[in-house]
Formats: sequence, C-alpha cells, structure tokens
Amino acid sequence: MIPQSAFDPAPLQRVTHLLTYNHLPRISCQDQGEPEEYPRHKELEMFFEHLEKVMVETQFINKEQPGQVMNKLRRLYSRARPEAQELNILRGVLTAIEKKL
Repeated sequence: MIPQSAFDPAPLQRVTHLLTYNHLPRISCQDQGEPEEYPRHKELEMFFEHLEKVMVETQFINKEQPGQVMNKLRRLYSRARPEAQELNILRGVLTAIEKKL
C-alpha cells in the first residue's frame, strides 16, 4: 500500500480531466461518422414475412398456428432496432437457407 503522504492524486486528476475535456468530444464525434440508417416499417414487415416463410418451410413453425413465436421474434427485432444493413444481412441468411431447401 502506498502511503498517503507519498502520493498526491491531484496532478493525475487534473491531467485526466484536461485530456477528457479537451479530447473526448472530438474522439466521440470522429468515431460516430455518418448516422446509421434504420429500416422503415415496410422493410421490417418484409423481413418478418420472409422470416415467417422460411420458418414454415423449415417446419420450425406451423403456418396455421404460428403461436407466439412470431410475436416474440417481432418484439425481439423491434427492440434490437437493426440498421438497414443489418436487416439486409439477415435477409441474406434467410435467402441462403431457402436455396438449400
């Protein structure tokens, strides 16, 4: 343990404060870049239809009784708010599964 009298944290605190205050706003602005584009409601609905179609084709769910699976998945993806590019990736995965059927 370092004795209190041997170490004064004040200079370190000042340096940390100066670095954070002077550089953090610029770093966070630079890292953000362009704002990500979120899909519109129509694009999400198309994804959900595609997902349900693939789940029926793979017999993961029964078309007549999809139960709560689709409702839960809708809530899950709605909370996750996938960006347009992420949604395109998911649609690509579904398309690849369809090709294998």
